[in-house]
Amino acid sequence: MSAPDQAQEFREAMSRLASGVSLVTTRSLAGVPHGMLATAVTSVSAAPPMLLVCINRSATLLADLLEREAFCVNFLGAHHQDLAGRFFSAEGRAQRFQTGPWTELATGVPVLGDSLAALDCRLDRAVEAGTHSVLFGRVEAIRLSPPGEVQPMIHYLRQYRRLESPEAQPSEAASLIPCPRRRGPERREAPPGLSRPLSSADPAASPKARGDPAPTAGSGGPSGRRRR
Repeated sequence: MSAPDQAQEFREAMSRLASGVSLVTTRSLAGVPHGMLATAVTSVSAAPPMLLVCINRSATLLADLLEREAFCVNFLGAHHQDLAGRFFSAEGRAQRFQTGPWTELATGVPVLGDSLAALDCRLDRAVEAGTHSVLFGRVEAIRLSPPGEVQPMIHYLRQYRRLESPEAQPSEAASLIPCPRRRGPERREAPPGLSRPLSSADPAASPKARGDPAPTAGSGGPSGRRRR
């Protein structure tokens, strides 16, 4: 199998892994806020609390994040599809932080006040792997929404979806969210527990992973830089 074919098959395989959608935010030392969508987010340790997020090294916020040595991971809900569209689209860059309940916790970076949860982190280390940087963050503060009040946003087969309640009727199923990298009108059935894709007026609403799948680790081997 050629390298391009293998890369495409890998993207297709990873698109079948359902994941939550997060908004990673930071602020430059000059005070300018930045944010990007990510699905490659996972916990690392509970003691001490630590997580990791994978970001493409071409992402515009990465240099400011590394300089600030702080970032926040905001877990998005199904009601955030318009917000997600603004952070995906370059045209909406100027409006990204103009609306919404933005606040701060320990590090001074933007925190989305109505996210399912927000984990405010100090950068512990950054490791380059492939096209991405793997950022390890030590959690300094956490903001939680009351459990069960908000449905999470799910990304599966290049579409946004939400968890389906047991009482949901077929007429309540949401319609399609077009995603920029989706090719053709093909639709696939979601696994049990996932509904049909959410509807959106914004055709550009999709995690900006700079190539499916969502950010994975980047290049150059394990040349980690520890932050203290």
